[in-house]
Amino acid sequence: MNSAYHPDWCSEAACTAYLDEADQLHRSEPIVIETDDPTVELYVFKTAYDDGSGEYIEMVKLDVPTVRPWHLSKPFLGVELILPVSSAAAVLQAVAALA
Repeated sequence: MNSAYHPDWCSEAACTAYLDEADQLHRSEPIVIETDDPTVELYVFKTAYDDGSGEYIEMVKLDVPTVRPWHLSKPFLGVELILPVSSAAAVLQAVAALA
């Protein structure tokens, strides 16, 4: 990982903060939540700009299996997220862990 600034939660495997060809975000490892659809998983992770500002938590629905690095996989865009209670509880726990 680049020797420049990285938040303590930033993951070397997921960080693109100092890559010119990427979106230049620090990223935590995702917390992966299974959904009631066995072909879709929900990824919850923390991101921030390269200077550490703008921290936020992102949730992305991805097709399973995710063959590329998870943060480069194309999410389902424009899809309303309605979760069964079992998954919703896991989402709340993931967000709480990353906050």
